[in-house]
Amino acid sequence: MSIVRFYNINRKTIWLMIIVILFVLFIINALNNFYAKRSRSSDNSTSQQLNGNKTYVNESQAMVQGQITSEKKQQEFGELIDEFLGYCNNNQVQEAYGLLSNNCREKLYPTQDAFYNEYYSKIFDSKKSYDFQLWSAIDKTYVYLVKIFEDMLSTGIAGDQNYIQEYISIVEEGSQYRVNVGGLVKNIGYNDSSEKNGIKIEVVESDEYMDYTIYHFKVTNNTTKNILLGLIDDEDSINVEDNQGNEFNAGLMEQVEDDLIVGANSTKDIEIRFNRSYSTQTEARRINFTNIIKDYDAFNQNRQAYEDVVEITVNL
Repeated sequence: MSIVRFYNINRKTIWLMIIVILFVLFIINALNNFYAKRSRSSDNSTSQQLNGNKTYVNESQAMVQGQITSEKKQQEFGELIDEFLGYCNNNQVQEAYGLLSNNCREKLYPTQDAFYNEYYSKIFDSKKSYDFQLWSAIDKTYVYLVKIFEDMLSTGIAGDQNYIQEYISIVEEGSQYRVNVGGLVKNIGYNDSSEKNGIKIEVVESDEYMDYTIYHFKVTNNTTKNILLGLIDDEDSINVEDNQGNEFNAGLMEQVEDDLIVGANSTKDIEIRFNRSYSTQTEARRINFTNIIKDYDAFNQNRQAYEDVVEITVNL
């Protein structure tokens, strides 16, 4: 039988075999590319081992600003993040929760169940793979960008186009380091206040997140009238100003008016969210209350005509 005749008789089978071979080669190539890209968290970590211990030199190069010069801190921070993510990956929720900072627990996850429901179950619903890189290291604030991927061995899905992006910051508590997750970067304590017309505003602390900042105030009203710190439909009436003159409005639309009312001869703790994301380039310098209503009851009688207001600025 000639080759041409053999081909004519079996050409469907021949082409089917060719297509199968090409498909298999494509899958092999895709898998090779996948593992090459993921080498930072697997194969590459093996090549970085020194005396049996993984090193974190590459992960400690800041993407935005700053650096970690101490090899001890590079190692300690990298191991801490690996430990936290490893616990999450292995369904060790209690151990992972134990690595959170006290502030992160207080502000976001006051119980282990809250951590499980609001963080863990939303990200680690299946076994994951991950890599991380130092994002910034400024003023003893160490923020890492973490990418969390579906694990191919458990899902059978090749490629790393889709991933969950998370920021983990390292904070010092006593003699130990702990992690902040959920977008929380750090907590800053203040001892700044300003008083005018019998109204005193103290800035107690701020919680800085990657996308916004929450300030906590203690407001003392030593007058005989109920006051209103600002109008919820005028977000510019309360703003934070940075050292370059940029102003960031308060997210007052997220609150109700009662939140901003302080009764006569009383003190009230108030927290306000501002649309200022975490920045390594600028610092907050003052908080402006530009339209404080000095007599809330009179204001309610005729809001359009009311004009008795006072402005208070607290320098940070």
